[in-house]
Amino acid sequence: MKPIDTAGALDGPLGHEERRFLLARRQNLPAEAIAALCGANKTVALAESCTGGLCAALLTEVSGASAAFVSSAVVYQTRAKSDLCGLDPDFVARFGPVSAPVTEALARAVRERSGADLGVAITGWAGPSGGTADDPVGTVYLAIADSAEARVFRRHIEGERGEVRLCAALLALELALEWARRDGG
Repeated sequence: MKPIDTAGALDGPLGHEERRFLLARRQNLPAEAIAALCGANKTVALAESCTGGLCAALLTEVSGASAAFVSSAVVYQTRAKSDLCGLDPDFVARFGPVSAPVTEALARAVRERSGADLGVAITGWAGPSGGTADDPVGTVYLAIADSAEARVFRRHIEGERGEVRLCAALLALELALEWARRDGG
């Protein structure tokens, strides 16, 4: 199985090989992410929409996670993106609640509001309803931000609702892990 390449372009479909890699790492990935964040002396906060707190739940399964995990805002409804993370409602309406600009803004906002070193955001259409012509069901956006930069990724994950949500949460953990490793974790 090949690892997820978070240094390269992460846009496009989540292939079968990547999916198998992610799911095989389900048990160890949260602990690896916490260890890498601690090793880099970094903290992380989350803004989760389609995953509904699943990413935070995975992290908090790790004993000692509070050394690196600050908080998670579950911004499931569109208005929660404004109410909890301070995004301008007109901005969210202009780009849509599931979009690159909104996901990046959520990552930046959750980092700033929580005081964490990193902000990670996840939005998407887990299905079976929702989606648009440009972003069909299974489309997820992931963003990671620190004080200097932010990156946004668009992936399409085939599968049922639970699979889309779990893979999106695991992809977010991969992003945090790789970001921490690049900073010395």
